[in-house]
Amino acid sequence: MEGMAIFLLLFLISVIDLREFRIPDVLVANILLFTACADISAWDPVSLMYRMVSAALVLTLFLVVRTTVGHIGLGDVKLVTALAYAFGLAYFLAAFLVSATVCLLTYYVNARRLNWMANTRIPLAPYILVGCVIVSIARGVIAYE
Repeated sequence: MEGMAIFLLLFLISVIDLREFRIPDVLVANILLFTACADISAWDPVSLMYRMVSAALVLTLFLVVRTTVGHIGLGDVKLVTALAYAFGLAYFLAAFLVSATVCLLTYYVNARRLNWMANTRIPLAPYILVGCVIVSIARGVIAYE
């Protein structure tokens, strides 16, 4: 049930990011809230520490990218940190790799067709949603083999 709520929130975040190029903090906080409530009810300290370390590593990485390279919004940084906490580091990295690949392919196709420039704003949340869905489907298929 927790996973469905997170995917629903991620879908809402994606729609808002597509329309307004912003990610509401309230929805990101709800992702953390759902996951924290599940952790508290299960009371698994090892899982809790793993999620916290995953989120801290992703937060550090994305803040370094944001400060050195730029071109990534703070809302995106908060979203990927919340998702790293919710799903764990391995799942998140796989989902982000798929997301980045889909984003780059889409950008490449549209840049040629629509004559986009390098400074075109790209909403990242929809691509993260696609990556999470693809990895979830692949993970489910692999688990049932």
